Amino acid sequence: MEHVVLVDDDGVAVGTHPKETAHGGKTPRHLAFSCHVVRSDGHVLVTRRALGKRTWPGVWTNSYCGHPEPGESLEDAVRRRAKFELGLEIEILSCPLPEFRYTARDASGIEENEYCPVFVARATSSLEPNRDEVAEIQWISPDDLSAAVSAAPWAFSPWLVSHLPGVMSALTPRECAHPVPLFPVFEARMTEILRSGRDEARRFTPSYVRLWETVEVIAHGGKKVRPRLLLDAYRALGGEDDRAAVDAACAIELLHAALVIHDDVIDGDLTRRGRENVAGRFASEAQAAGATQRDARAWGDASSIIAGDLLITRAHGLIATLDVAEDRRRSALEIFSETVLESAAGEHTDVLLSMHLSDPTSDDVIAMIEHKTAAYSFRAPLALAAALSGAPRRVADAVDVIARQIGVIYQLRDDVLGTFGDECETGKSVLSDLREGKETLLISYARHDPAWSDIAHHFGDESLTPADGAQVRDVVERSGARAYVESRIDARRDEVRRRIHAADLPVELVQLLEEASNECSARRA
Repeated sequence: MEHVVLVDDDGVAVGTHPKETAHGGKTPRHLAFSCHVVRSDGHVLVTRRALGKRTWPGVWTNSYCGHPEPGESLEDAVRRRAKFELGLEIEILSCPLPEFRYTARDASGIEENEYCPVFVARATSSLEPNRDEVAEIQWISPDDLSAAVSAAPWAFSPWLVSHLPGVMSALTPRECAHPVPLFPVFEARMTEILRSGRDEARRFTPSYVRLWETVEVIAHGGKKVRPRLLLDAYRALGGEDDRAAVDAACAIELLHAALVIHDDVIDGDLTRRGRENVAGRFASEAQAAGATQRDARAWGDASSIIAGDLLITRAHGLIATLDVAEDRRRSALEIFSETVLESAAGEHTDVLLSMHLSDPTSDDVIAMIEHKTAAYSFRAPLALAAALSGAPRRVADAVDVIARQIGVIYQLRDDVLGTFGDECETGKSVLSDLREGKETLLISYARHDPAWSDIAHHFGDESLTPADGAQVRDVVERSGARAYVESRIDARRDEVRRRIHAADLPVELVQLLEEASNECSARRA
């Protein structure tokens, strides 16, 4: 049985108490600790407490907390708990608040009453969170954490809210912080590139200017997964020419925007995430001006195709004019050109599969995913980071394989969310993939169930009702397809972990890749 150490107001041990019954309506003061884990880029790890935690379930807090056992030093307890909650090896840097104490009561009436020194530590291994303890993780700058706590203190643990001001100066040790965060530089450069396109368009028609304005809105949206991955990997691989990395990140994001715009035309969509896309905006403007529905739709589609072409051309230009050594520039250009070629092949296959002219195998679907999604979303950012940083060939080859695996995990999870996800979290209807007749691994598996024939006529029906969609999801679920895809996600994640640790990669890159794999497999949106 675990025990906590009871202490007086000065933190001096006065006894022990079984941990299981220590917390209640009137909790005796006992010894605990909190720890903030920092990364070499100056970011600090925050975690969201698992929903099964007895106190403050689901709130965001510092990296982890715990209680030393009787006879155990605080430092040993800090290291032990890091391994238990986060699967993490750490190096303790400091204890900026050795005498911090607090009392707080949660919504259930349970009281915390702790003498709780606060530590800062550096991560020296990759993360593997214990899902019984940690629901989500996020690396964030100390300043952003402070701003978030100030804006919404109710979303964070009371001990973090109370002690954060006292540890801010310790969260960015001089030796840990990189001089210039790259993401804000990327955002500024993207704004400059898009504004330049809009300014050049003023030499032509007002509608052409509106096209660039619409493109600007689309390109500025989204989570920016791909440029973040490229920039973080570039730094992890020791890259030093930030300008080249930022332009490459902009090229990848412009390519993503172009492919999204073209994909909407292929799918016949006029909206994305509940808002008009390029085709939707130009079609509605044309109809409002008196065009027929057919002509307005043609105008919208033409505008989308042109917009996508413009962005691909601009992205290619950024890569072709990188101011780096000739061998690195050529390598980057080859990677980018191959990415466009492969992504187009994947999109072409996706459309072919959606016509249902044959019954594709699971290998056919996985191959399509590797070409369409993994190639530009994960392989390209990581391959460009390796090429521009001058990483050894063995590292580049290992990263190429790992990136493709992570990309497949990402798309398999996306397909599960597209059919079974929470629309409030994903922002996407669970009917859209079914109405489109999208050939996912879920569908490929479910087709072999005898019950599929009962609902096959609903799949690909543009007028599919919510009730009919529920019938299709029920058949997919009962066929075992969802469990099968989840098993494939788990297997890929395990394979990624094995490859990462077998590849002899830099510690920071190991952390980045494992976090990307874990987040892709567990994401809810």
